[in-house]
Amino acid sequence: MIKLKDIKMKPKLISIFLLVGLIPLVIVSWWSSHLATTSLMEKSYEQLTAVREIKKKQIEAYLTTMEGQLHVIKDNPFIRERLAELDGAFMKAGDSIDSNAWRALAKKWDPTFKDICNDLGWHDILLMCPEGSIVYTALKQKDLGMFLDKEPLMSSSLGKAFQKLQKNEGLEIGFGDFQPYEPSNGEPAAFMIARLKDEQEEVVGHVAFQVSIKNINLMLSCNNATVWVLPGKPILSAQINLCALIPVLILRIIQ
Repeated sequence: MIKLKDIKMKPKLISIFLLVGLIPLVIVSWWSSHLATTSLMEKSYEQLTAVREIKKKQIEAYLTTMEGQLHVIKDNPFIRERLAELDGAFMKAGDSIDSNAWRALAKKWDPTFKDICNDLGWHDILLMCPEGSIVYTALKQKDLGMFLDKEPLMSSSLGKAFQKLQKNEGLEIGFGDFQPYEPSNGEPAAFMIARLKDEQEEVVGHVAFQVSIKNINLMLSCNNATVWVLPGKPILSAQINLCALIPVLILRIIQ
């Protein structure tokens, strides 16, 4: 076995010089690579942050537009008249939609209300009595005939939007943020709700709509990926966790 003392001085010096020269080279190479990676990551995050801001503004504009739509709808006499008819049939049947009178009215006005949803980009429209009984919906989901002061709707996004109106008389539009909605088979849902008033400014009921999650998804999509804005989380994801993501994007501009 060759010992260090058996090696001549010249090879020793050459090895030392090579080692002394290689160490700084390795350090410089590593540091340059680190700086390049960091710079690339920072630029990438800056670009993604810009995309995030664009998506956020799109959603803000979308919600503001829908709020304006609801302001127009709630002041339309047609909506009040239809609520009066449907609520009357609902009460005559013992707070139930199980009557020929209610079904005849629903069949008569379904095309009109579905056209309203299609034209305005709403997922569903709901009419409620002053106490919060849902006497009509265009989609006829499980929430039809339910009461907003009872579960499962009381703790839902629709129930929370209704409670905001009840607690604040000065609030014109109540907004319930996205969360799983049992009548929609647990899919995330958000709602806006407004009071319906007669000529004497008496509350005669409520009108609400379910925000279209399809339209939200279209705004969030970005080259088959989804903008993700949760603090400390990845900015892009191939699949969206709507229940966690949407409330962060929405700045609660309605509240």
